[in-house]
Amino acid sequence: MVKSGFDLFEELFGNGFSKDDVYSGMHKAINPREEALQRSFVQALASGDKEYLAKSVKDYEKDMRDSLNSDFMKAYGLGALLVDELDLAYDALVKFPRKRSVSEALALIKYTKEDYVLAAALFLGSDYRVQTSRVLHSLSIYNSKQKNSEDIGTHNFLLSPHLDSLAPANNIMGVLNFNSEAYSSAVDYFAKAKELSESSEKTWLNWMRAMKADGLESEMYPEMPRFYALTGSSLGLEDLTAELDKNKLEMPVVKVKNLFGIVKQLLA
Repeated sequence: MVKSGFDLFEELFGNGFSKDDVYSGMHKAINPREEALQRSFVQALASGDKEYLAKSVKDYEKDMRDSLNSDFMKAYGLGALLVDELDLAYDALVKFPRKRSVSEALALIKYTKEDYVLAAALFLGSDYRVQTSRVLHSLSIYNSKQKNSEDIGTHNFLLSPHLDSLAPANNIMGVLNFNSEAYSSAVDYFAKAKELSESSEKTWLNWMRAMKADGLESEMYPEMPRFYALTGSSLGLEDLTAELDKNKLEMPVVKVKNLFGIVKQLLA
């Protein structure tokens, strides 16, 4: 019986996280102190006053934890993000009303904090509005090291919408197939990644490793001049040979760029 992607996710993370119950509920609560703080945070965000925000997220942490005012939570959470207080930002925004865009924002924060188990669970409740969210979800699952975290079907289910457009999606699938000794499939994925990101030395090296492992060295060598021309690689023959002898590949590293701007847009 072929399992659906969500069946596989349930095996990975169990049913302890419900995509509808990740957040505690809250509501608009009228509190003059909180309203004043909210206005101050909004003004500081508008002016980019990081000095005020860095001090205020510490000074008013108790207000945040006691608050039921969603507007204050949003202003506080964005303020904390802008000054890289990710734990405080998460603690504020996790109290937000149940919205799939909020789940995605929280997942991005946890991914950045390298809390991959929780990030993977939170991504389940999202709509993947951010282009790279499926890639980050896949990497969260892999890096969580939970049961079936290297299951190729799970990652293919997530990444299939982006295999024609995103090099990291193909690199992930290539690494999974290579490490499972499915070298022909790895060659295909790395070839697509190479097509989408011609200047990436790491992608080229992975493609060459897969070609070599699949017994296609004779077809690989004619591509060497393009490898050096497109990547600007400084690898000499000895170093290149050592690189191609690797028998286990590492996942690509994908960072969240402009986390503050992305979260702000998701909460809009």
